[in-house]
Amino acid sequence: MRLILPSVLLECCSVETDKQRVELLQQWEAEKKETVDQLTSLKNSELAALKQGWQHKVNDLLHEVL
Repeated sequence: MRLILPSVLLECCSVETDKQRVELLQQWEAEKKETVDQLTSLKNSELAALKQGWQHKVNDLLHEVL
């Protein structure tokens, strides 16, 4: 009986560890996706602002030429 109990405890610990590993991986994936989404949004906002700034400069130069 002494040999069975430690093996049962080891099995329980192994199962619990596997569950925690899966939960941590899922949490990590969700956080990674959220971070990538935030960075993509920031990049797109910055690109839009740069485009608008350059378009304004182009319009000013066209106005000067005319």
